Amino acid sequence: MVKPDRTDRSRGAQGYEYATLVASGLDTARSLDEAIHIVRDLRAHRIEVIDEPLGEGLSGMWLGFPGCDRIIVNSESALSPRHREFIVAHELMHILEAVDDPRQERNSANRTGYDDPTEHRVESLACTLMMSIQSGGGVAARLTAMGTFS
Repeated sequence: MVKPDRTDRSRGAQGYEYATLVASGLDTARSLDEAIHIVRDLRAHRIEVIDEPLGEGLSGMWLGFPGCDRIIVNSESALSPRHREFIVAHELMHILEAVDDPRQERNSANRTGYDDPTEHRVESLACTLMMSIQSGGGVAARLTAMGTFS
């Protein structure tokens, strides 16, 4: 998958995010499970989503192993089902970024805010993915067909 230029904002504030969904095929996902399968196939790694205690202040993390990626959601947090899905989507977008850029691979990372450009970008991608899924999939494809994002 060749991702769009992160600095190209000629298509608007969400241009990169929508273009990334289209380039990866995630714009067609109708559920988070479908999105996980799409990223799994792109990365050629198994992806496991598990709930485990992570301690206070940490809601989720991605652990990358050879041949397997693990998304861990903090089982000690009182999360709504939508919040839990968003955490999974956020970590999934970190995995997506590692498809083309192995330097993105990491064992874990902690953040306390969104000052880090990578965290801000991944959060925006996760938001765009979840909006597309909530609307039945294909939002980015429909906008591209309308000429809004090309």
